[in-house]
Amino acid sequence: MDWITWLWEIARAVGWFFANPLTYVIIGTALWIGSKRVKQERKDFKTRLYPPLYDVLVSIWPGIAYGLLVSILVVVSGLFVPLEVLAAAAVLWILFIVCGLMRFATPAHVLGLSVIAAHVVPLIWNPTGSFWGGIILSLQEADLRPAFVLTALLVLTEGLLLLRTKRHHTSPYLFKTPRGKWQGAHRLKRIWLLPAFILVPGDALQAIGWWPLFPIEGTGLSLLLFPFAAALRLDIIGSVPQQAVRRIGGKIVLWGLVLGAAAGAAYLVDYPIYIAAVAALLGREWITWSQKRREASSRPIYTVPDRGLRVAGILPYSPAEKMDIKPGEIITRVNGQTVTNENDLYQAIQLNSAYSKIGVIDLNQELRYTQIAVYANEHYLLGLLLVKQE
Repeated sequence: MDWITWLWEIARAVGWFFANPLTYVIIGTALWIGSKRVKQERKDFKTRLYPPLYDVLVSIWPGIAYGLLVSILVVVSGLFVPLEVLAAAAVLWILFIVCGLMRFATPAHVLGLSVIAAHVVPLIWNPTGSFWGGIILSLQEADLRPAFVLTALLVLTEGLLLLRTKRHHTSPYLFKTPRGKWQGAHRLKRIWLLPAFILVPGDALQAIGWWPLFPIEGTGLSLLLFPFAAALRLDIIGSVPQQAVRRIGGKIVLWGLVLGAAAGAAYLVDYPIYIAAVAALLGREWITWSQKRREASSRPIYTVPDRGLRVAGILPYSPAEKMDIKPGEIITRVNGQTVTNENDLYQAIQLNSAYSKIGVIDLNQELRYTQIAVYANEHYLLGLLLVKQE
């Protein structure tokens, strides 16, 4: 194999990436999520944390980095995936995203269902002598183990993306409880674009020596740049946002490692790979359900306190962030004055334009004091997003 052949294959793969409608569905959805987030933040707090484009950039750039890592593992090992499985995955991702079923737009759900469909469809439908007959015959002869290896890799990647979540990656919002009181929460709603080079059976790249490591029928492979996706919606009521997101990320990483072990075992022990695909899907569902149950059973953090003002969120790069004030904490005193509402807060700040000393009760119910310079004509730029009191 010469470099010219590889460069031509890479260029052709990139062309197919931009011809794939799934690419634009993912990017468009990320922009739509950003627009909805900004509208919600302006409605609740009269300001926004980041512009809508932020949700696109924070999803694409990490996705490209992790997609490159997946690409290296796939290409170096020679892991190939039946093209029919990828086509089914693209259709499922588009359906789930467009229909608003974001919780199912994960690698475990989509690729798991694609592997299951590749096993089940030939059993219940077997046309002959037609275009569809050729696809069904190809599925009957396909080795689905590499598709499950890819599933494990992408589940692991999804978890790693969540583990790198930063404190401002969630968005605060307000809602009214059944008793008519205001309460805050945080939400992470995101779809990551994971472009990765995948090997599919073809005739452009010929097997040589040790490559590919995974056995294939024939000796030819082709390169495809596929826009994989990972979506998540997480509402956080009773936890610190960053900790909650990293908690579910850790569970997904662990599940990805378990699936990786199951995928490796499939090359040593002959067992129906569709059973592992079902397990991948159900395990991912359990992770989502357990996190929701945990939040539902936890004591709400972002409620109106008996005294002081509850912090729902912090504007990035603001004085409040520099003072290390965190969501869920309570502002009780400012420059020696007790504060009971937002007007009290900003009037007390103006009492000392050189340094504002703020008393904060943290989530452990411990009082601390912090201070920072806030100029009199900039008191409204403190950066605190507060839970409404009435």
